Amino acid sequence: MGIVPKTASLVLCLSACMASGLVEAEAKKQKQPGRETAGAVLIETAHAAATVEDYLSELAWFQAFLGEALTVQDRQEVFRLLIQKTLLLNEAAERGIDRRPEIRERIRAMTEQMVIQELVREMFGTELDVTDTEILAFYEKNRARFVFPERRTIYCVTLETETAARKAHEEASRIGNFSDILKKYAVPGSDTLFVGVTAQQLLPEFARPVFEMPLAFVSRPIPTPIGWHVAYVARIEPARPIAFEEVREPIRKYVFGLKRGRVLDPWIEEMQTKKKITIHGDRARTLIESGEPGSRPGK
Repeated sequence: MGIVPKTASLVLCLSACMASGLVEAEAKKQKQPGRETAGAVLIETAHAAATVEDYLSELAWFQAFLGEALTVQDRQEVFRLLIQKTLLLNEAAERGIDRRPEIRERIRAMTEQMVIQELVREMFGTELDVTDTEILAFYEKNRARFVFPERRTIYCVTLETETAARKAHEEASRIGNFSDILKKYAVPGSDTLFVGVTAQQLLPEFARPVFEMPLAFVSRPIPTPIGWHVAYVARIEPARPIAFEEVREPIRKYVFGLKRGRVLDPWIEEMQTKKKITIHGDRARTLIESGEPGSRPGK
């Protein structure tokens, strides 16, 4: 147990010294390292390493992110984070995380997506850019869609018969001791508290009358396919519009998708006639019509 902390402390200490040297050298505006120097190892573990080029790449990213020149302290912090990253990658390799099938699959999918995105940018350039004006115009045109629906907190019980439901409703409405009276008539264990639900989250037969009720009101018996119910509205959160800033990014992605479809679909059709592509229709049809997400074809 004691060796690991000591080793880590030694690595951190040595790395901090190296970082200071690099920072000072950079502060003096020495020349950028050549190809060989860029590949020189700065931090090394059994299964992971970081080079001068890695450090400079991290510096460039942070400077672009901050939008200003980095201070000596900033560059020291970047180097500290590079040490942290290297140690984490080494630990992950020792645990075999990078060799797990699900991780490899995610890496493959992300790589494919990045390659396709780069290809689309290269082919169509600014044609697919989405401006703030376009985003705002879409928001204004579709304001009715950008609304948080009304939510209600509802106490509900299920009863075996309409007669029991009527008795529970009448007694609760007259006396006002809602929960105790309803439990007296309800199917044992059927009392449920729905907190902050929308009408879409409930059975339509139940949602319609419950969302028409005023606050603190005991419902009349409500029939549904699963029985009779009596409900009480404990809280109402009115519907409210969603602010533009809350949906700016989702709208941008949606509009980008529309543009991409308009631009890419004709190209795909053209390529299907120009390029050699074989589509195994029978296999595809079987998969499409199976209706079993995640199912795999037999051998």
